[in-house]
Amino acid sequence: MSGYLIRAGSDIRAVADVDRAGMRVGCIEGTSTSRTVEKSLKQAKLTKFVKPEQAAELIGKGELDALAMGMGALEDLSRKLPGTKVLDEVIQSTGVVVVVPKGKAVAKAWAAHFLDEAKSDGTVRRALDGNGFTSDKVAP
Repeated sequence: MSGYLIRAGSDIRAVADVDRAGMRVGCIEGTSTSRTVEKSLKQAKLTKFVKPEQAAELIGKGELDALAMGMGALEDLSRKLPGTKVLDEVIQSTGVVVVVPKGKAVAKAWAAHFLDEAKSDGTVRRALDGNGFTSDKVAP
């Protein structure tokens, strides 16, 4: 899931507030989030950054109004940049699917059961945490 980090002191309260004339929005070049934001913004000025640190520095200085990235990274940044906030609204969500060949009912049932168990017994949570995605949510 991706969203927006909003600079300290901004009047932005919702995703719809981001796309206004004079707004300065940043994203990380080459990401699916950057492609989504580029397509959706009509009035705001979009700047693409090679490294997230560059964008984080500018939003911390108030030189960017909003920064679009994955929610986990934004939550981490917001803790480091006093006064910034992450909007609750999601601007992009990428799902993960398990593909089973057509007509393989037993495989489909097994995969569904495996995923349900992995979520309920904490396997997915531990995998996310162990790989640095501590603020990402496990899908229901």
